[in-house]
Amino acid sequence: MTKSLFAILLLFIPCFTSNAQEISPADECTPGTETYNKRFDKIIEMYSAMLDSQKSAEYRLLRKEFEEKSDYINAIGDEKPKNIDNWILDNISKTKFPDRATAEALKKRRDSTHTEVIVENAEMYKLLQEAVRLCGKDFLQAVYLELILKYRDDFHL
Repeated sequence: MTKSLFAILLLFIPCFTSNAQEISPADECTPGTETYNKRFDKIIEMYSAMLDSQKSAEYRLLRKEFEEKSDYINAIGDEKPKNIDNWILDNISKTKFPDRATAEALKKRRDSTHTEVIVENAEMYKLLQEAVRLCGKDFLQAVYLELILKYRDDFHL
């Protein structure tokens, strides 16, 4: 009986240790802990550098120009399109764009610049994803709140 009890315990030990490894980081990554604060500060620093970058500023200008020329808030009315960009391209006459080609070119530059910003900051997004996994979704909300207060309308990419 002792051998069978020992064998059963050996089978469960990996379950306990793997479960402990999954729970432990989350337990130590709560607001106010050193782990949480270090991750939070690092991500705020990296996200701020991204938002302050020339490429990010270029993207926001292109996004703003596209939104202003599309005039979609006034043009859409009661419609609820699934994809606003496609709606704009399909309804050029309701926008301030002279033609579809001009709208497509601006959309392409906007999207390309946005992709560049994301790719250039892949490490920050990886760290953010890891922090959310370890610290919980409240971590993401705290980061976004901090950034929204600092950047206001320029926060969103």
